Amino acid sequence: MKGIERQYLRECIEALGKARASLVRLSCEEAVSKSIYGKGDSLYLDAAPELSIIETLAEFDPHLQLITEEICSSVKLRDSEDEVVYFSDPMDRSKVLAQFLKDRTGIVGEVFALKQTVSEWEEANGGNVELSGPYGSITAIRHHSLLFNVMINFITGTIYVASDAGLGRLSITNIYEIDEAGVPHLKRTNHLLRHLERIEFGHTMKDKKTFLTFCEGAKYEDNLISSGIFDKVSKETILEQFLMQSNPGGPARILYLQTPPACSFILANGEKIGEWLGWLAFVKYSGSTLRAFEISFDKTWTRDQILMAPGPAYSILVNDLKDDMGKPFVNVRLNMSKLKFLENPSRYRSTLLICPESNADIIMKMRIQKRVELRFDDKDSEQTQKGTK
Repeated sequence: MKGIERQYLRECIEALGKARASLVRLSCEEAVSKSIYGKGDSLYLDAAPELSIIETLAEFDPHLQLITEEICSSVKLRDSEDEVVYFSDPMDRSKVLAQFLKDRTGIVGEVFALKQTVSEWEEANGGNVELSGPYGSITAIRHHSLLFNVMINFITGTIYVASDAGLGRLSITNIYEIDEAGVPHLKRTNHLLRHLERIEFGHTMKDKKTFLTFCEGAKYEDNLISSGIFDKVSKETILEQFLMQSNPGGPARILYLQTPPACSFILANGEKIGEWLGWLAFVKYSGSTLRAFEISFDKTWTRDQILMAPGPAYSILVNDLKDDMGKPFVNVRLNMSKLKFLENPSRYRSTLLICPESNADIIMKMRIQKRVELRFDDKDSEQTQKGTK
């Protein structure tokens, strides 16, 4: 990334740090209260992080294009090569967090700091809090290419970064320096990136078919069956034997594939773009240890009149389709013009599969079914691959 693009990354880390700060200052009662701000069912715990992200990034660049589910209808995509477009899911798993906080008292930050909080969360909400916790996420695009993804775990304060500097994590307790007046300031970008604790991908579990996806409701079940991943396997077998959770988090789902893996592949099952776009930054900068495929089929389903598995003509990821000895692939360049017809671009959906390179069974299934592989061949990803080998 260029210097200005590194600055964008720094500002997103700053924005997510402030988003968490705005959340932990709320009382538990406030956090689960209905908010006038947002799409109608928003809570204070949704509104506070999102507003913090908007204000922080707008202060850095008042003309930025930030796409979230709450405010996105006011965004007019200009499809300019030079401008940066941010896609953000400011508060993933908000309903789960609200349920966790609803009978508690005191300040949210004090609750998060209690010794028993992590174990109570893990017992109730899907295990390891670093995988199952509530997250905020920002993904940046420029020149039609993915620049980076940044996520923060709102409970633990762990920040995950996928960029040309590699894949890693930071603790929020280590990203600030205090000036003489006692005011915290975010450390320099190079310092933050040099101190990333590396995370690795590429290994798979013994059972190559265990996976995670959102699959609650008939349309999502139909989309999963139609994807053909489990050809000639009954729905009951898929849901009971192979699907590990039917309501996992969105942006942080990619972390289930880090070494040691907690599943063998993940799927975006006709889900909104804010849930899965950041995964592709991890794929891009993984040094080819992760593989990605977009799945489409003739009998496609819709959700709120939006295709859940768009074919190449409608996909923002598939533009110049190529062939590698019978295997279709694209070098991903996001076609933002295909989002212009949507009143709210955050509602764009897709069906994507991400797996470790070692999951030969699933990769072979994708090749046999001629699913489009999503590759990244620009200079940033090439440099990362050389540095991680």
